[in-house]
Amino acid sequence: MSKERVHIITKINMDGAGCVTVLKHILNDAIVTHEGVLDKNLYSLLEKGNFINDKLFICGLPLDPDTIRLIDNKNTYIFNNAVDQNVIGLKTNCKIFLETCDSTTELIYRKFSGIPSISFTKPQKVLIKLISDFESYKLITPVSYALNVVYYGLGGDRIKQFSNAFKDGFTAFTPQQQAIISYHDKRVKDIFQNLESYFATIELDNKKYSIFSAFSDYGVNEISKYFFEKLKADISIIINLDKNYVSFRASNNCDYDVSKLAAKLCEGGGKAKTAGGALTEKLLSFSKLFTPYEE
Repeated sequence: MSKERVHIITKINMDGAGCVTVLKHILNDAIVTHEGVLDKNLYSLLEKGNFINDKLFICGLPLDPDTIRLIDNKNTYIFNNAVDQNVIGLKTNCKIFLETCDSTTELIYRKFSGIPSISFTKPQKVLIKLISDFESYKLITPVSYALNVVYYGLGGDRIKQFSNAFKDGFTAFTPQQQAIISYHDKRVKDIFQNLESYFATIELDNKKYSIFSAFSDYGVNEISKYFFEKLKADISIIINLDKNYVSFRASNNCDYDVSKLAAKLCEGGGKAKTAGGALTEKLLSFSKLFTPYEE
């Protein structure tokens, strides 16, 4: 009897890698393939329809009715930890799981962990909690921060490398993973030696927010953490000129959803605490509101 074939389409980040890791564990008898995709490229990918599989899982990616119509069948499973109003109440054959929680990895775990035939070890549960801690940007433990560093330090297909490395869960970092973290720390230290910061107080949705910005091709989360903890910023905007990409972060004390700013200025999106998009003329015009910050 041939094995079931499953294809997973997910975000290119640690939560996306977590989704693949957990689904591989759940579907252990299946032939599982995967690919990571940017939000803006999902429609064109699905439009091609070149999926030779029995089931299709789409994880952590924003969907609209037009996109869902491309894959509207009973063998499609959609998971997203951000409740999309465009999808609620939509008549479709797809199995859609939308629930507000800290990560899509956690959502998948919740939906399958109650099945008697599926069990998770303590290290696997720890891995899910670490991914959720970073994805939600609560950053309760520095280990989740370091785990994300390891993810982005992996070569080639990061999702595949991460899934292979942490298929049994998380207990401790290996010497190789520790080396990735050490290299990252050194690179970030070099960035801070030459970092130039910019500041503005800007009204968003009838409320004023303290926003700091910087140009950097690395260390988005570390720079943002510095802005939040040392300079008491509400929002961080990091511009990567090499990749023409803009990253948005919000502090835990900030009530503004930065995905709205990413959509408005950068044709992007994301979550309430973390978002991103393309470097656009709108963003460049917005940046004129900022002045150099001197401590």
